[in-house]
Amino acid sequence: MARQYCGALGKQANCQVAVSVHAATDMVSRPLEWDWLLPREWADDARRRRAAGVTKDVEHVPKSMLALGLPDRLADELGRAPVIVADAGCDRSVSFRQALEDRSWSYVVAVDPEETVEMEAAQLSQVPYGGLGPPTRPCCCEASRPLTDVVDATTLFQQMTWRQGSKAPMTSRFAVLQVRPAGKPARSASRNRPVDAAGGTVY
Repeated sequence: MARQYCGALGKQANCQVAVSVHAATDMVSRPLEWDWLLPREWADDARRRRAAGVTKDVEHVPKSMLALGLPDRLADELGRAPVIVADAGCDRSVSFRQALEDRSWSYVVAVDPEETVEMEAAQLSQVPYGGLGPPTRPCCCEASRPLTDVVDATTLFQQMTWRQGSKAPMTSRFAVLQVRPAGKPARSASRNRPVDAAGGTVY
């Protein structure tokens, strides 16, 4: 146990956390695989590890990486999933979404409303490469901003009903915005991605 984010509570709590993958339809959900999240303070504490019987091969793995590993384990047995759906607890890092794209998986994930983005239509400029160090990558000339600032009075929302709930139809308002991840997490994640001949990051 450790003080960490609990998805069931929607906040930090002293708890155990497990990451699971489910096969789901409109009517039912069936758990297929799961794994415990070993908190970093436990992974680095030899006394705790011995007392709890944690073997040497078990290390701290970020939640998003655990979530990616579960469908990988099931790939041979179940084949390709039509769509991967994840909550914001798994998607707090840009690298999680990039890893889904690397696997050519279709996905729908929740994101933190404070995540920093650039508009997809914003122009990118290429800084000349000086020949030393890694190739330069295109950068946006416009300032990045959180998603909460991107949605404004001009955003076009459409009310949609996606299925019948237990008490009433499940209805909400939706808008489509084309954006790129920005800020330090996006730059850090992009460093390990391939670069095409023009110097742009391959997505």
